[in-house]
Order: sequence, then structure tokens, then C-alpha cells
Amino acid sequence: MNNKQTKLITESCQLITESCQLIKEEKIQIKRRAWFETNDKGHIISCDPIFAVILVHGENFMKDILVNGIPKDLDLSNPGFLEKACEILDVNAFWLRRFSFGFDYGHQVLFISGDERDKKFVKDEVSEFGIQLLRDLKC
Repeated sequence: MNNKQTKLITESCQLITESCQLIKEEKIQIKRRAWFETNDKGHIISCDPIFAVILVHGENFMKDILVNGIPKDLDLSNPGFLEKACEILDVNAFWLRRFSFGFDYGHQVLFISGDERDKKFVKDEVSEFGIQLLRDLKC
């Protein structure tokens, strides 16, 4: 992995960590395997780390959700949520999937390189970060 890739991973992981801390300050719980949950008034009571990033750094209407609750006409099936997360974090969907394997499922991704005689197994830093964040947040 080159220095540019390592820097991007570090910056993206830092943004996720900071977003989770800010969301927790708003009394919203960080959870695994769910974009978010709301109470009967439409206010978010829990979300996953990626949705926390969108809430903290996303478009203004996402920030308004923290105050006013979820609008009844918000289309949550819109794939733009993932695209927005990728844009904010400066990553691709594969990166988000690797993070999810670590945070949501507790699985370490391994990359295999080399031929049959000289196989090398390399731990994926992104899934490893997801596992560590899961432990740190005590989810």
C-alpha cells in the first residue's frame, strides 16, 4: 500500500471516529447493522457509523433531521445515501463494504497475494479499523 492510500484510510477513519463522537454527544446511540432507528416522533435515536458521517457532514437537510426528525416524504431507498457517504469519506463502495465487514459483522478481511508456492496473507486495514471502532464504542 502506498503512502497516498494509507493517508486516505487514516483520514477516512478519523472522520468516522469524529462523527461517531459528535453523534453520541447528541444522545444518539451508535449501533451495528442498521442505518438508523427513530422514536415515534421521527427523531433519530440510533444510527450506524456511516449514517453518523452523513448526519454530521452531509447536506443541510440531513443536519435538520437531528433537530426536526425525519420528514415523512424522505425516500430512504434512495441509493444516494451510500454515494454521499463515499463522497464525504473520499472512498468507494468497496471501502464501505470492507468497513462493514469489520464493524457490522466483526470479520477481518484478508487479501491473498502471490502464487501457490509463495502465498501472502495481508490484513485489511479498513475492516480492522471497523473491528477496533466496534470495540471502542462498545456496541
